[in-house]
Amino acid sequence: MSAASACTPRPETAALLDTRSFIDRARDLYGYAHFVCDCSGSIVEIVDPDDPADPVLSTISQSLLIVLIEGSEAHEEALKARFDRAPKPMYYREDFPAPSLGALSGREGRGRGRGSTRTTSSAGASRR
Repeated sequence: MSAASACTPRPETAALLDTRSFIDRARDLYGYAHFVCDCSGSIVEIVDPDDPADPVLSTISQSLLIVLIEGSEAHEEALKARFDRAPKPMYYREDFPAPSLGALSGREGRGRGRGSTRTTSSAGASRR
């Protein structure tokens, strides 16, 4: 994370830092005694779990019990298949997409309906 982004939280970080106020509001407005904050996989892009002073983890751990649910390889494959069928928005670090998208653009048969796809004729020659 750059020094500038450390000073100005991105919306994803700011939302996690506001968790306590969400908990209080849910209790005050709706009478909810319990609150579940599903950060999904996006939190790994925001926090540094090796930093005991990580500001997001330090803040949310004061109000939440952090639980890591680690799935099997089969579970991971099922999630990938579900994402291929019905993609959802995801959060990535600022530095992730640029180099990774270049590498991914060369993968065949990805990106349904967008970019290039490759088909193979009965003779085995590839064409676009």
